[in-house]
Amino acid sequence: MVTQDFNDTIDLILKDLDTQGFTAEIEKGQVVNLISLKCPEPLMMLRQAFRTAASGAQFIVFATDPSTERDFASFCRFSNHKMLHNQAVDTGMAEHTALYVFILEKGSA
Repeated sequence: MVTQDFNDTIDLILKDLDTQGFTAEIEKGQVVNLISLKCPEPLMMLRQAFRTAASGAQFIVFATDPSTERDFASFCRFSNHKMLHNQAVDTGMAEHTALYVFILEKGSA
């Protein structure tokens, strides 16, 4: 279950990313919520989102599974995509101790 504090954390992260200029290129449908999913589901859902996107499309991805840091880095390296941003944010919660935030760009086919 995601609490209001958790949603507030996400809102703060989005505002921070916006001030860094990341979110201007990201459309509303390109936010991928993988919160509470465990391996291998986050990678499977990410691959599905990338399949229909055009080259150069950027995605903000939220996950709580620590293995996503390793899995998404490998996915980008082997599939010619770019990881533009990777951040782990301490949530201070027992259920999800960290929120992993990625900005990924789909490479050319």
